[in-house]
Amino acid sequence: MSCCGSRRPSLSAGLSISRASALAGAGPGRAAAPAPEAVAAPLARARDRSLTFEYTGAGAFELHATGSGRSYRFAGPGDRVTIDPADWAQMFRTPRLRHIA
Repeated sequence: MSCCGSRRPSLSAGLSISRASALAGAGPGRAAAPAPEAVAAPLARARDRSLTFEYTGAGAFELHATGSGRSYRFAGPGDRVTIDPADWAQMFRTPRLRHIA
């Protein structure tokens, strides 16, 4: 029985050619890749957005976020803090924090 590893060189060669073709831009029957500025602008707008979370627990609460490395401090119940987009997923998973629309 042959090992699947014997097919690996031929598969990776095909991927390399496809990737190189895509990076080279438009070719016969292919659309040009978008300019870096066209991709960067929407990403920058998404990073500029922020969400607000409200603390629903008792007492003060501080959380060190892993996405941005920032620390967020909630002074007490009902305190609201604006959160960096890199930390959204962690905040949604954290008990006692509620997203404010």
